[in-house]
Amino acid sequence: MRKALLIIILTLILTIPITANEEINTLVIDGQNYKFIEPLLNEDGRILVPMRPIFEILGAEVQWDQDTKTISSIYNDKEIIIVIDNDTPMVDGVEYKIDVPAQIFSNRTYVPLRFLGESLGYQVTWDPLLYQVIMDKCPDDQGKVQLESFEPVPEEARTLKIISSTIGKASWYGKELHGRRTTSGEIFDCYAFTAAHPSLPFGTYLQVTSLKTDKSVIVRVNDRGPNQKIHPNRILDLSLAAAEAIGLKAQGVGQVKVDVLEGVPPEY
Repeated sequence: MRKALLIIILTLILTIPITANEEINTLVIDGQNYKFIEPLLNEDGRILVPMRPIFEILGAEVQWDQDTKTISSIYNDKEIIIVIDNDTPMVDGVEYKIDVPAQIFSNRTYVPLRFLGESLGYQVTWDPLLYQVIMDKCPDDQGKVQLESFEPVPEEARTLKIISSTIGKASWYGKELHGRRTTSGEIFDCYAFTAAHPSLPFGTYLQVTSLKTDKSVIVRVNDRGPNQKIHPNRILDLSLAAAEAIGLKAQGVGQVKVDVLEGVPPEY
């Protein structure tokens, strides 16, 4: 029964022309019919489905980070990263723009089925007569990501001009200061991508790269720190979310490269 549920979720990947009050009764995956057990969400004609059941039936690895609200999965050597309420999920390091982001409903994580299906190499169609969503594995997939219905974020939008760069140690701070006022006057949100820097103007954007994991994140300076008298070798304090994004959370302190960016990145 569990297997049936998981597979169902996998085929609802089109922009399905249904109204908010109508329900989808059947899902067909690779020629096999499956009945819904859990409710699916219909957001303006976009179907969202519970995340974990799909990947479990596919045998994919799934990780959920409660602190950063991030879903990470490995499927056939594809890495898929989806952040709740973020409309640019990533597949193998490439960002794709989607209409309706992943969200949490009744304590369950829901993701856009169309994006998920195509990222896993499935072709999805809608049969209005049978009122079914049909999902078939592309025969020529060979492990390639399809995503024909989604546009990658343009390369120029991801290429940022770097004013200066520094290498040094960074740490992070999180829930213990969440909700308190920062030096800039903002309320600190440990789930936002922000940083404390000793001297850069508030509002400056930085690209921070871990020298250990080679992962990068863009943060906005909104606080002062680290305390140079106590930690003279540290150049930056990251928010919890930013530290998690580059794999610094577990380390606590790590070597990073900090690139000062010109202007405001396009996604901001």
